[in-house]
Amino acid sequence: MRPLRIFQTESSMSLGGQELATLALTEGLRNRGHDVRLVVRPHSPLARMAREHRIPHHLLVMGKPAYPWAIPKMASLLSRHRIDIVHTNGSRDSWIGGLAARCSSRRPRMVLTRHKTTPISKSRINHILYHSLADAIVTTGGEIARKNLVDAHGFAETKVVAIPPGADLAQFSPTVGGAKFRDEIGVGRDELLVGTMCFLRGYKGLEYFVDAAALVLRQMPCCRFVIIGEGPERERIFQKITKLGLGKNVAMVGYHADGPGALAALDVFVVTSLFCETLTQTIPEALAMEIPVVATNVGSIPDIVRHGETGRLVPPGDAASLAEQIIAMLENHDRAKSMAQRGRMLVVNAFNKRSAVVKNEELYHRLLASRVA
Repeated sequence: MRPLRIFQTESSMSLGGQELATLALTEGLRNRGHDVRLVVRPHSPLARMAREHRIPHHLLVMGKPAYPWAIPKMASLLSRHRIDIVHTNGSRDSWIGGLAARCSSRRPRMVLTRHKTTPISKSRINHILYHSLADAIVTTGGEIARKNLVDAHGFAETKVVAIPPGADLAQFSPTVGGAKFRDEIGVGRDELLVGTMCFLRGYKGLEYFVDAAALVLRQMPCCRFVIIGEGPERERIFQKITKLGLGKNVAMVGYHADGPGALAALDVFVVTSLFCETLTQTIPEALAMEIPVVATNVGSIPDIVRHGETGRLVPPGDAASLAEQIIAMLENHDRAKSMAQRGRMLVVNAFNKRSAVVKNEELYHRLLASRVA
């Protein structure tokens, strides 16, 4: 199959799993010989990371008032770089990329990725975006999320593709050590450490992580907890930790550049999302490292965290159930490790980074072949 010319676009000004997945796919496709360029907003975290990773990129103002200028500029870029595929990842860039693709003489195929499972409003304008502009829709959830989209909106079965984010098995490995991270946050080698890692948004349900920590500490007072990540919820969660008097046992450490090292330090990894989630970037990464996982039963998380088999599931917003399952993992280390090992095998077989890159690549070629036909 010939190398392709691809634009990966992202209008987000944040840095979380969605943005990192966009960057990872870009790098993965470039490593497979494709000419891939990022189109991002000025001063965004992805613009900075593109410079750091030496990825070709274009800066485009994507605020709604700028649409009349952004769309023709994008169309010009598509023609100048002879782009085959426009792969969009955010709301604003999807509109800009989709309309530019229709205006461009190149008429590239458009792929729209949904990184969340929030329902799509059945408005006339959304019908244009999803039914007319997008040639294919990718959900980063599993089969559950794909089927829900097809059933809810009447999409053709072949138009919606499930391509979950994959863990980089070379980077996220059971051989990675977490001693350095434990030293940084003052946790001893023999202490139990429970943690979560995410962009601190409201739907991540971090208040229930704190409530569960308080319940666990009643039975296991020497246990430690850590929240890794930045975001708009940081101050609110910090205030809750302070109000409950948990400052000595629950740490907030912000963004950490060494994600594998931070995950490796944990005895249990927790996801407390309330809704909106596909299956998150961090769950396959934690399981790839054989870290036991407790997660909420939302979105496509059950596709990878299979209760009692590869991890434990709890209802969203239920701190008591969350605490109960964390304690079960901590008290039965052998059982927890066995589930994590099965989780790693699932990641190796179905949720690895290479698989995600190849599936996107195959989708691009299928779309281009259908145009020729």
